[in-house]
Amino acid sequence: MRRRRACPFRRRCCFPLVRSAAIRPVHRSEGRGLSEFFLTRRQLAFAGGAASLASPVAAQGKLTVGEALAKVRQAIGASADAGAEGLLLGAADQPVRGVAVAAVPTAAVLQAAAKRGCNLIFALESPLYARPGEAGSGYPPGSGARAAAALKAEPVYRGKAALAARLGVSVVRLNESLQASRPSLAADTLAARFGWSGGETAGQGRMYAIKPAPLSALLRQASRLADRGGLRHVGAKDMMIRSVLVVPGKADVVPSVQGLQKADLLLTGDLREWEIVEYVADSAPAGRPRALIALGRTVSQQPYVDAIAEWLKPVLPGVPVTAVRNADPFWRLA
Repeated sequence: MRRRRACPFRRRCCFPLVRSAAIRPVHRSEGRGLSEFFLTRRQLAFAGGAASLASPVAAQGKLTVGEALAKVRQAIGASADAGAEGLLLGAADQPVRGVAVAAVPTAAVLQAAAKRGCNLIFALESPLYARPGEAGSGYPPGSGARAAAALKAEPVYRGKAALAARLGVSVVRLNESLQASRPSLAADTLAARFGWSGGETAGQGRMYAIKPAPLSALLRQASRLADRGGLRHVGAKDMMIRSVLVVPGKADVVPSVQGLQKADLLLTGDLREWEIVEYVADSAPAGRPRALIALGRTVSQQPYVDAIAEWLKPVLPGVPVTAVRNADPFWRLA
């Protein structure tokens, strides 16, 4: 009788591409033949402790993470971080070698930034898989903080924190305060990729009058610009589009429905399917046909990320600044 092989995942968690003295590779003979790296509970405790260590005292005359954040706040006109913004990973006294900007600070983004010589990331979203503060978020009081606290003890997050510590990368979330000071920048930069300009503020996003084109033509253009395997859309492909409501990131139902009273198409990142998707699907039977293109959250925010990187260059003179693109995490079965 063959002896049953022990599960390689028992008492371990996996986090790809994390290499340190406390982490060992799993050989093919140990399970599924993956070139992943697994952390034991003891190793996770080591990694979690490493992630919380402060960086060495900053070298004299070298801009630190805290000083860089203060310069950015001053340029924005904000005296303090808004909501869930601020330093979420790393140490304020760490000297800055380079700055990367990204939509979401995934493990791949941390590695890409470090490879480019950047040890400070300004990101639109949190590395914690939840926002630790919820001021103005619309969620129940304390829900974001509770979620972040719970996830922070989770093995995958601890592995991510260990990766950031090993790479020496700090992460600052920067979003609401920048949007408040430049409310049209996100929509205008996405619209510019389609060749649209002259937008007008319309609730959550911006409204653009465009040269009439069928929805199918705009879908092909969006597919090329977004660099995705597929796009989600609602509406007849031969429907003529003359006006577009552009809402990068997440589209909320009330301002989007209000904007669609005048716009033919909503171009956004992501949304709740039982809200706007259902509304757009019901619009044709109601005699007021509308269309929807959902690019994906990070894809829709990439032009905004590129613009933030350019804006930061004169704010942090002498510091290399680059934009890092989030790879689309979804794939399509052929």
